[in-house]
Amino acid sequence: QRKWTEGFCLNVGCGDNPAGVGNVQLDINLYNYANFVQADAHNLPFKDACFDCVVFGDILEHLVNPQKALLEAARVTRKRIVISVPYEHRNPVGQHIQEMVDKYKKEDHSSWMQWQDTHGHPLIREVSEDVLPHATHINTFSVEWLKELLDKLDMNIISWSYVPEDATGLWEWLIVLEK
Repeated sequence: QRKWTEGFCLNVGCGDNPAGVGNVQLDINLYNYANFVQADAHNLPFKDACFDCVVFGDILEHLVNPQKALLEAARVTRKRIVISVPYEHRNPVGQHIQEMVDKYKKEDHSSWMQWQDTHGHPLIREVSEDVLPHATHINTFSVEWLKELLDKLDMNIISWSYVPEDATGLWEWLIVLEK
């Protein structure tokens, strides 16, 4: 990600480890960082074209509406969006599975992965934060779904690379878009 960031940069979904990317750190949860803004990625509290670059470092898989967040990023950037997203090929393409949400609400699971293991790894496409905690992966992306999301932005894909497995056991895509 750092290779592609330049200028005044917004790091969306910085979490508890912003990894030195971005001049402004943003997350829905509250963290004590310099230049931190607590906000929702779906409704960025910034003027149009106020950043040179917006970074989504492993955040799209956590968002209820990744399309809306990407449109917001396109609105606030003058130049570039940098995205890293897991390619979780072992799981089905993200979809809303209401019965799994209902089971999750009824059962007491200590971790998202335990729930995934119990339910055969169904990832769900849309679910509110009050049902599943912020840290869960509620999306898994196919190439087709990512292309569909990106095609709705008025930006060009200048790089789409596949990054081999890292310490998390996930495979990653690194996508760079420019106006």
